[in-house]
Amino acid sequence: MEGFVGYVAAALADRPERVTVTHRDDDRLARFELRLDPGDIGAVIGKGGRTIKAMRLLLAAARKGLPAELEIIE
Repeated sequence: MEGFVGYVAAALADRPERVTVTHRDDDRLARFELRLDPGDIGAVIGKGGRTIKAMRLLLAAARKGLPAELEIIE
């Protein structure tokens, strides 16, 4: 899953080399932290948050309904 999040974020970013994803599992929740250049945050969030919402939806679907959290860290 880290690879998926990193791949999509890097494709949207102007500075893909600055994109990093970390993953940790809590009890029943997978937490993904996305770090990228501050100038690329708007592109990853998208207009009205559509892009980040779609990434979160795909992440949840890939986890077969198990909860997942995707957070952008500045």
